Amino acid sequence: MSDVYLAEQQSLSRRVALKILKRELSSDESYVKRFTHEAKAVARITHPNIVHVYEVGLSEDRYFIAQEYVPGSNLLQLIEKQGSLSPERVVSILWPVASALEKTSTEGIVHRDIKPENILIGDSGEVKVADFGLARLLTFDEAPSPALTQTGMTVGTPLYMSPEQAQGKSLDFRSDMYSLGITAYHALAGRPPFQGETSLSIALAHVNTPAKPLELLRSDIPPSLARIVHRMIAKQPEQRFPSFLELRKELKLQQIQYPGRLPAGIDPASWNDCPLDPEQNAIIGATERLGNVMRKESARRLRSTLSFLAIYFFLPFFLAGSATYTAIHFQPQPLKKPEVITVPRKNDVAEQWLYACRLKSEDSQQRQDAWWAVITYFPDAAVIWEIKAKRQILRIDFRDNNPGGAMLLFQEFADMSDAWPEYRALGLAGLAWCYACMNQSDAATAELQECYYVSMMEPPIHDPLTIQLFNSALQRLSARPAKE
Repeated sequence: MSDVYLAEQQSLSRRVALKILKRELSSDESYVKRFTHEAKAVARITHPNIVHVYEVGLSEDRYFIAQEYVPGSNLLQLIEKQGSLSPERVVSILWPVASALEKTSTEGIVHRDIKPENILIGDSGEVKVADFGLARLLTFDEAPSPALTQTGMTVGTPLYMSPEQAQGKSLDFRSDMYSLGITAYHALAGRPPFQGETSLSIALAHVNTPAKPLELLRSDIPPSLARIVHRMIAKQPEQRFPSFLELRKELKLQQIQYPGRLPAGIDPASWNDCPLDPEQNAIIGATERLGNVMRKESARRLRSTLSFLAIYFFLPFFLAGSATYTAIHFQPQPLKKPEVITVPRKNDVAEQWLYACRLKSEDSQQRQDAWWAVITYFPDAAVIWEIKAKRQILRIDFRDNNPGGAMLLFQEFADMSDAWPEYRALGLAGLAWCYACMNQSDAATAELQECYYVSMMEPPIHDPLTIQLFNSALQRLSARPAKE
């Protein structure tokens, strides 16, 4: 539609991005309306993460918009350069964009073209949303006519288009949330979730095809972040976050795991304006209520319900094989953190992690010492490293059939905040396995029931260790006669 130039506003001695409508389109009323519509939409909003419009006008029969110039690159260029971005970097970009779209949604504006190219990243790290050329003003008296909406046929970019947008349905802020989720998926995976040879095939994929779980594409993506992204790209708008504020709350919980200063791009003011209130968080509240209900249920009813769930949801795992178990009587032992670590210290936590991953040893204690070294040598590293190292320690205890040494650590995971359901599920499944080994069927059943509800949240959790622990506990329980 337009050419964009780097220009200087001489009166203020500042550089601006000057968008000039192409000459051949200046005589087309619908194009002129769309061009000026962009400026009108953005000019209403003042926000640090939205490109500012300075002036819109007509000069020598040429329509123009003078707007803020952001030296740097856009998100697509960053992805193309790096292949994929770290989870922390993605969170630091999602936050300001969500803050900007929270502002536009309160003004009744739907961007309708959120994509990596329209997310600008300045040289100093600031993040800006640009190009409101397709924006729809839901509460503005001069909203675009149907003819304007149809100009150029498909409105939006198919790779990032929401299902309702692809189907020509009415849109609200949740369409922008979907597009932002697809953008985040692209940044994490290095490619969009849906690709095809034609725009139609891509649009149909958005409507009908589930996105491949991010956890299966990259092992270093926190499952909780993957859950956030997958909720953003739910097919049905009502299954997404109810507001950008709720999305920002979830992102804030993510950022907490990265200690230190706020990453470039996150405005401290917007950070402080997003207080965390677990009582108002739909996911946490629902999980806590379910847990309270489950703990009040009788053991008999829990076992009956669990038997149905086991048959319906976990039959494929049972068919893969079966085993006979002997009951183990034990008491929980203190965590086996070694007093002296003989593992060599590496330069940073990532190298220490790789050393533990590559260690070839049949000695379980030696392998666990390598994972304890990750925690002990780098106590100030991001908490996610400690969590993942402890998960590996538990995996070794499970493989060695050592519930006594693992129970306290499983309890630590089960006691984690409901904002981390994937790790809570792991802890609950582990406790169920430990109780099953102790012949405490009622306690094991209660832990399994709670684990089921936590792990089946949308999208469901696919952690292999959690599934193995769950199934092992179920098999132990099913091998015993039910109580009268």
